[in-house]
Amino acid sequence: MLHITKSRLSRIETGASSPKPSELCGFALIYGKDLFSMLPDVSGRIAKEVHGRLSNIPDAPSHWKASKTRFHFLKDLYQRLDHLVHHHEDT
Repeated sequence: MLHITKSRLSRIETGASSPKPSELCGFALIYGKDLFSMLPDVSGRIAKEVHGRLSNIPDAPSHWKASKTRFHFLKDLYQRLDHLVHHHEDT
């Protein structure tokens, strides 16, 4: 299904070779997983880093037309990252 050779798949399965991003996407689709679950160490680390940086983002000036949109986006991002960070800590 991924259009890779049996030897390539074997090297990925044994850890002798790392999957390419396109292969990871294919595995995620085949196994019904999201990419975060396919890369728990990387996604957990990045989620923690970005989550920590969110508190340092200054408020948008009130005269910005998109300040409400920005606020809602950042709030949603914080909640998604908070979920990922806590999920990663639980595993």
